[in-house]
Amino acid sequence: MVAAALKNKTIHTTPFFLSCDWGTSSFRLRLVASDTGSVITAIKDKTGIKEIYKRWTAYGGELSRIDFYQSFLMQKVEELKSTSPVAVDYPPVILSGMASSSIGIKELAYAPLPFELDDPNLNIEMVAATDRFPCDLYLVSGLCSSDDVMRGEETELLGLHSTLNISEGLFLLAGTHSKHVVVEDRTVISFKTYMTGELFDIISSQSILSASVAEDMDSAAAPGRDFKKGVEEAQQKNLLHSLFGIRARDLLRDTSDKGSNYDFLSGLLIGTELKEMKPAARTPIILWGSSRLQQYYAAALDVLGRKVIRPEIKEEEEITSLGQRSILRQINTNN
Repeated sequence: MVAAALKNKTIHTTPFFLSCDWGTSSFRLRLVASDTGSVITAIKDKTGIKEIYKRWTAYGGELSRIDFYQSFLMQKVEELKSTSPVAVDYPPVILSGMASSSIGIKELAYAPLPFELDDPNLNIEMVAATDRFPCDLYLVSGLCSSDDVMRGEETELLGLHSTLNISEGLFLLAGTHSKHVVVEDRTVISFKTYMTGELFDIISSQSILSASVAEDMDSAAAPGRDFKKGVEEAQQKNLLHSLFGIRARDLLRDTSDKGSNYDFLSGLLIGTELKEMKPAARTPIILWGSSRLQQYYAAALDVLGRKVIRPEIKEEEEITSLGQRSILRQINTNN
């Protein structure tokens, strides 16, 4: 299923494409082999959509919004080409994430559920190549339910699906805003978002608890006893009371272990998130996110007696490229 903006467009199959994941505060561009999905070369920086939007609103020049964003993107395309071990012309660029948001290149409406992983019904808009920007550009929308939204994670889901080919399961996409995505019969039927990572950052750096917690940079990377205690307490007690309990322990003890408090807080918040996740015992749980987050979520689920499937992908960002490859293939099939 392809959005009306692509109907009757001429789509060319190319040996390479440019995979762009443009987030609120980060930019990633990769040259990808169309046949295998392997990443040939990549660049990234912290110039996110929010920063480019800020520059554009302050610019007030002759360039349109699309032209302004493309001028930045063109610099990055040339930078990527200069690092490539293979000679490429100007392959198509596919963008997911915040590029199609209200502060992106052009806002696209969210595609509604249900969302078929084998025939994704995303809204996709093509911006044809010009002399100024000689790459065809494809903007990919996000997904929405009646009360939730995602932008970017839908592409990760397609990448995970192309790798694992799982027809049913609960996909746990760990991140700043974690997603729990229910898939039945190869179709996304529902999802929920949890602000776990953002809440952890706010509490640990800006709240009264910031004086009681600190990451132990010398500790082992694996989640320890205090993290698991936090997960367990989250299943039994009220979160708001448990949070202040961290401060109380810090004040009442003769010595304070801020590293232990930090791990306990992490376990408490992740445990609270997972408290709401109640899939059937035989439903597979597919865990995705950074390697560090996967470690912590897997440890928390182990405390709760659940095992997870963790895809064997060397590079975290490869999943997005695989998802975009699936989208391009679907575009070519439908046109």
